[in-house]
Amino acid sequence: MVHEDAPRDCAFYRLLGLEVIRFAEGASEVRLRWQEALGNLSGSVHGGALMALGDVGTAFAIFSLLPARSNLVTVDLTMSFLAASRGTDLICRGRAIRVGRRIATGEGRIEDGGGALVATCLGTFLVRDGERAGGIQD
Repeated sequence: MVHEDAPRDCAFYRLLGLEVIRFAEGASEVRLRWQEALGNLSGSVHGGALMALGDVGTAFAIFSLLPARSNLVTVDLTMSFLAASRGTDLICRGRAIRVGRRIATGEGRIEDGGGALVATCLGTFLVRDGERAGGIQD
């Protein structure tokens, strides 16, 4: 059984306004809802919020290929910030690149509401068996 029913919601996601829209077959879509509180000093979305969106979007693409009860720990996440974004929701489209027994890699493309590319990321994750944080079980 894969993670088709994995929790799509946690306190951190709610804090940032992240919503897991879809994850299946090595792909995912995660939305970051626009809110002024996520802005940097110039009013565009803060890089930390973009990093969180890329991390979650990439991880859920990988989750879709893992057995139930598996979890991921981010080992490395590299992001290229390509354009500023403000006043619009953002979508990360994640894709699993390789999923091994212990290490998985994936990528994410973050686009604004008009489809313009805002950032790209590449992530490496440790694959772990067992119960996820917080005692959540499948």
